[in-house]
Amino acid sequence: MKTSVNHIFIQLITDPEFIIWVNFRSKERTLFWEKWAKDQPDRQEALLHAVEFLSRLHFREVSLSEKESDKLLEGILKEKVEKKGTTFSRKREWFFSQWIRVASILVCCLLGGYTLDRFTTDAPIVNEEPTKPIYHTIKNPKGRRSLLKLPDGTRVHLSHDSELVFPQTFAGKRREVFLKGEAYFEVAPKDSTPFLVKVKGMAVNVIGTSFNVKSRDKDYESVVSLVTGKVKIALDEQIPEKELSPGEQFSLNLIKNEIALSHFHVEKVTGWKDGVIHFHDADMDDFIEVMEDWYGVNFQVFGRSSPAWKINAKYKDETLEEILMGLQYVYGISFKINGKTVWMKVDEQEISP
Repeated sequence: MKTSVNHIFIQLITDPEFIIWVNFRSKERTLFWEKWAKDQPDRQEALLHAVEFLSRLHFREVSLSEKESDKLLEGILKEKVEKKGTTFSRKREWFFSQWIRVASILVCCLLGGYTLDRFTTDAPIVNEEPTKPIYHTIKNPKGRRSLLKLPDGTRVHLSHDSELVFPQTFAGKRREVFLKGEAYFEVAPKDSTPFLVKVKGMAVNVIGTSFNVKSRDKDYESVVSLVTGKVKIALDEQIPEKELSPGEQFSLNLIKNEIALSHFHVEKVTGWKDGVIHFHDADMDDFIEVMEDWYGVNFQVFGRSSPAWKINAKYKDETLEEILMGLQYVYGISFKINGKTVWMKVDEQEISP
């Protein structure tokens, strides 16, 4: 059954997060509420009413006493009933009488089809309809990588099982995108407009540079690896920004809330964008996880690997079958690929390191 517009309207104007968004807009909050409206088109009318009311209330600072509110609502309901020949049930009257004390002017506008101008004409109403940015979402499933060019000319290599959200056009004082997963950025330099990449737990602020960002939910970690230029890492307002130099890697443990700074091997971290897979002392679980993400398959494993199973290898643009065939002779595995499923049997014999 379709949710009542009036009921959703009341929920919105009493939602602290919604009120904050209307009065203190930010791109993050706007993105959330636009997605909310897009996913629930039957509630868009209520959202527009709620935004209009809270905006007007903010500019007009109108305030009615409880007695004035009840009298006003009673008059409007009476006029509405006489005009349309309808009656309100006792239950509906009770519902609105409870909320009229919270947002009397709003309820009047919604139910009676009136504007605030009719009842309060002592000052002009400021009507500021913000321009809503249009966002694009690119999502790669497991097994797919893609190269994107953003509106400002920035090139983004988006890894498998990753998602990037960016506006149709960059406007304002900064260029801002949102990332889940992993991506390599080659940022187009614009001295007056910083480029901001937001991931879980932090934001990466740059002018023009190239760097890798990895923030996957399953890893509970956000990592920034700078290749060229300079970036600044912002965690929150209480902690000063951390500036990185080329070759430095910044890690944030999202569980322990711990940070670490280290150096990294560029090809091992960024090689994925060029079709290169690196393994360093990888056990079987790590190997299978990478294969599933890289090729978009699911492994069904029979048997248990030896503790000596450690893979140190580099593969470039090789098929899954080619990689597994190479492991047959070293680790004694047998396998069969059937569509998106890989059946693999592991020989449990001891393997010399």
